Amino acid sequence: MTTGTTVTLSGASSTGTAPLHYQWTLSKPAGSTAQLSSSTSESVTFLADGVGSYIVTLLVTDASGWGSTDSVLGSAGSAASKGSLADLVTCDSDHGDVDLHYLEPGGTIFDLN
Repeated sequence: MTTGTTVTLSGASSTGTAPLHYQWTLSKPAGSTAQLSSSTSESVTFLADGVGSYIVTLLVTDASGWGSTDSVLGSAGSAASKGSLADLVTCDSDHGDVDLHYLEPGGTIFDLN
């Protein structure tokens, strides 16, 4: 991804006993003022406002209290370097599955797995 890009991430494909509860966190590079649009919604956005690494983690907890996490590393670069996206780690429970997807402009899912 390039700096100045609005990044959209979705946990909509996650499974478990309904209702599902979403908890998002963002780690950002020094000097960035990026903030998630929500910490508890099914999908979130943030503006990659500086060069460096952004780590977004999603914890999905189901009605039974079982939780699963997934983290994505996004590296924002200049227009010339473009940066990258990578799935870091997924920890699923036996009772559900967390699926974290990057949504390209227009809503097309880009599968990081």
